[in-house]
Formats: sequence, structure tokens, C-alpha cells
Amino acid sequence: MQNQKSAAVQKALTEAWQEKVTKACTEGPKGLWNLVKMTRARGQGAAKQNVTPTINEHSTFDGKVAALSKSFFPAPPETPNAPSPKLTFSTKIPCPPLTKDEVREAGG
Repeated sequence: MQNQKSAAVQKALTEAWQEKVTKACTEGPKGLWNLVKMTRARGQGAAKQNVTPTINEHSTFDGKVAALSKSFFPAPPETPNAPSPKLTFSTKIPCPPLTKDEVREAGG
């Protein structure tokens, strides 16, 4: 019985929140900002602090930054020390000289 009641309350809260979000979206930017203000005010009752959990055993700010940087921006893989191929072109394409009239015509 308690689980059904909790589920019903949760469903009602979810539906009410979805209605508020839908209404705020139809009101434009002002409605969205009012929604933001409402959610900020709700969290001020309990002095909550945004806390990032420990990451890979790092609890300091610098340690967390290093761990996230390593995860999101890993070092590029090493390239093998293979010699670069030398590109050679055996034939040259003939290019006749252009006249000033041809240049003017091409330029529009």
C-alpha cells in the first residue's frame, strides 16, 4: 500500500512539473527564467553546496581537474617511426601563359 501511495505521489509531482515546464516554454524566455528562479529558491532552504564526488581517489580540486582532463582529453597515440613516403610526380602538366583579358574575364 505504501509503495502504491509513493508511486502515485511521485507520478503526480512529475506530471505537475511537466505542466510547469510546458507552460514556461510557451511563455518564452520570461517563463523559463521564472522557472529557474523557482527552482533556485527551492534549494535555498537547505544550505546545499554543489559537490563533485571523489574521482579516481582524487578529492582535491586540482586532482579532480587532472583526472577529468585525462579522461576527456587523453594524450594522442604515439605514431610509429616509419619513414614518410617521398612523393614524386613523374610528369608535369603543361600550363600555357594567361593573357590579361583571360584573367579579367575569369574575375567577372
